[in-house]
Amino acid sequence: MVRTILRNVTLLTSLVLGLVVSETKAAFIGSFGINGITPSISPTSGLAGATSFTIASMSSNGNATGGFAGLPVGTTFTGSTFTLGSPTGFTFTNSQFGTFTETAAPVLTSVGTTVGITTSESFFLLGSFSGGVVGAATPASFTVSFTQNGGPGTSISSSGTIDIPPTGTAVVPEPASMTMLGLGLVTLGGFGLRRRMAK
Repeated sequence: MVRTILRNVTLLTSLVLGLVVSETKAAFIGSFGINGITPSISPTSGLAGATSFTIASMSSNGNATGGFAGLPVGTTFTGSTFTLGSPTGFTFTNSQFGTFTETAAPVLTSVGTTVGITTSESFFLLGSFSGGVVGAATPASFTVSFTQNGGPGTSISSSGTIDIPPTGTAVVPEPASMTMLGLGLVTLGGFGLRRRMAK
């Protein structure tokens, strides 16, 4: 009986530690900036009233870190459309870098900031990046900002950043923290065993 309890506590502790420690190992870490984003917007020509943003193409700039560092600047990506309130659908790809696929509806992070006739808005899209330098599907985020000078009908400038792992996500506990949790579980199991033996 005593051996069974100790064995079960040990197995549970090992399982918890194994699962969490494996989650902390990032298969790929990096980010890169993109520019050349010239979206068409709907339903209006004014940025503040738009709910749909179509990005036909864009290109990487020199702001690359981690696994993306060293990849060619100016690499072109094919794009698609993202719509506020739509859970999925936006994607862009390049054979060397990889493919970003949206997995959650874009979040408007800067709502209609208008100064005079200049309007700026920023969006956060959660998704995954796969293929190319990344390989297997990896959680990622795409943050893009649009600025329109001159009001409806004028050109829209923009910039964006891909981050792996995604920005703004919960932090997974460090292995040391989980080791302490495991020791705590073993200790609790020991106390429980002593109480049973005392009875």
